[in-house]
Amino acid sequence: MLGHQTLEAVYSALGDVNGDGTVNATDLSAVRMHFGADLTVADNAKHDIVSDGAINALDLSSCRIQFTHTAPYTTARLATTGHGTTPVARLLD
Repeated sequence: MLGHQTLEAVYSALGDVNGDGTVNATDLSAVRMHFGADLTVADNAKHDIVSDGAINALDLSSCRIQFTHTAPYTTARLATTGHGTTPVARLLD
């Protein structure tokens, strides 16, 4: 059985810790506020931009470098077929 679905893919820009699609002052402020925070606490890990296990100067620097970058947004139509419980999808033109 062939069905059609719309898939929305939202990508996150490196440093966009609040997920609004743009690296801006809000993200930089959030990284500053979480500087040195414990990564085992829920929601703190997203501020470790470079994924080195700590929220530190590297994360602040990375956020500054990415400042004003915007994440891409795209929508695609898919055709899906189901084989057992595993769907198979391909992009439709």
